[in-house]
Amino acid sequence: MLKLVNTLKSKVLASQSSSAVPTPDISRVIKDRPFPGDAQYGEAGDEAPMDAPEFRDWLSRDLNLLYTSWTRVKADSDESAWRAFSTAAHNLHGAAASYGYPSIARLCGSLDRLLGDGNKDAGALINLHIEACKAAARLPAGAEDSTSKAVCDALEAQVALKAAV
Repeated sequence: MLKLVNTLKSKVLASQSSSAVPTPDISRVIKDRPFPGDAQYGEAGDEAPMDAPEFRDWLSRDLNLLYTSWTRVKADSDESAWRAFSTAAHNLHGAAASYGYPSIARLCGSLDRLLGDGNKDAGALINLHIEACKAAARLPAGAEDSTSKAVCDALEAQVALKAAV
């Protein structure tokens, strides 16, 4: 039996090597773009890298949406206001780390968990998350200090306690 298996393996390997399918050239369809930091980055015809001001603008827009939707929740408190606020927190949770703000990503992740558990009565805890996001946005992109880490830890612990109740 072992001899038969070995014979079949050798025939399969031989047939694969003799009838290799050529790799199609797709360079006309898909252009290889260099990454920032590559030696050829920035040559003529290449797109410019995304610069920090664009990320900062996007972060400001997303944070503003979070603040305005929270203001609407406090004023209206209807289901559509809560949904808009929850969506803003969820989207910012996903995007903030890409913008270079890991603390805001953690804070909005904690806020997203809080809202996902249906804690509409946690206004003070929600306010703390939003104020912490405002403070974290004042840091330069990519910076995360011990204070912001401690605030994130404390708020995540409070959300965990709230979820356990």
